[in-house]
Parts: sequence; C-alpha cells; structure tokens
Amino acid sequence: MKVSSILTILFLFAGLLTPISFAEDVLYVKTVVDGCTVALDNGERVKLIGLNVPQKSDASTLRQAFADETQKHLKQLTLGKRVWLEYDVRRKDGKGNTLAYLYRKADGLLINGEMIKNGYASVMLQTPFKRQAEFKEYERQARQGRKGVWGLTE
Repeated sequence: MKVSSILTILFLFAGLLTPISFAEDVLYVKTVVDGCTVALDNGERVKLIGLNVPQKSDASTLRQAFADETQKHLKQLTLGKRVWLEYDVRRKDGKGNTLAYLYRKADGLLINGEMIKNGYASVMLQTPFKRQAEFKEYERQARQGRKGVWGLTE
C-alpha cells in the first residue's frame, strides 16, 4: 500500500472522530432548574448529558416524589459552586439547552456520574454518548446497592 493511500485513510478516519472539548471558563451554578438541568451565572442553561431523572409527571407516585429529592441532591452538589463543562458530540438539545458533562471545580467531581452512582438518575439510553458504558456501570452498582430511586417500593 502506498504512503499516500495510508495517509488518506488516516485523514478519513480522523474526520469521523469527534474530540471531546472543554469550556475554558469556570462558571457558577446560579439555579437548579430540575434534576438534570442547571442555569449558570452567564445565563446558559445546561442539561447534564446521559441522565434520565424522575419527573413530577411520572405515573408512579413514588417517582413523582423522588423528582423533588433528585433536584435537591443536584442543588447540594452544585448550587453556588464553581463548575466547568465538557462537551460531547452534540452541544445543544432541541430546546436550546447546552448539553454537557458538569464538573465541580473544587474537587473535579463529575456531577452527571455522581447523580447516577447515588441512584438519583438512570442512564439515558435513547441517545448515544461517549460515557455511556461508564454510566451504565454506575447504574448497575446503584441498582445492586438499592440506592436512591432503586430502593423505592410501591
């Protein structure tokens, strides 16, 4: 195989890969909108990638009640804290929210993962994302440990 052919293949392959990028700014969480969305001090609304959280509109009364607990937990982790963002393939959802992995600046905690590890969220399976396998393992451990929503019984 010629060198030019190898280089062409490498460039084509490299074009298929989308690197994860990071926001340069460190921002503050001004408001927690719900169990998977925060508003930052720059006005940006950020939806945490990979999370499926209980909603107040869920059919299960226990899941509805747990929606408030989920939002409270996200507040404890983020409200008033300095954070930075990591982006995946898609940067915006259909509502104009920024899609990101949210990290706490003080200790580097990945908030998305922490929500799943503690049973406040399950893994969103409808849309693929780069940390899906990692998040599925967190969910498996949370289920096994009956943490958060996995400990609910009706």
